[in-house]
Amino acid sequence: MLKVYKFTPEQRKEYEEKKHKEKVDYMNSAIGFTRVIELLIKAKKPLVGHNCYFDLLFLYNSFLENLPKKYSDFKKKLNEKFPT
Repeated sequence: MLKVYKFTPEQRKEYEEKKHKEKVDYMNSAIGFTRVIELLIKAKKPLVGHNCYFDLLFLYNSFLENLPKKYSDFKKKLNEKFPT
């Protein structure tokens, strides 16, 4: 079944704003934990952990980019993201 609606210019504007807000809300919910990682990078605060090497590997691979082939490349890129 197909429904056709006739909007006034004001109604159309409200409808488009509502749809835009829904898209923005969906994107924010889909991004999720990546925003936390981005905030950590932006804050330039040190990450503290006990034997957290595998945690850093997981975070980097899951939320930033694929792991490089060489350890030296990974270490360099990780230090660019988390310098302290």
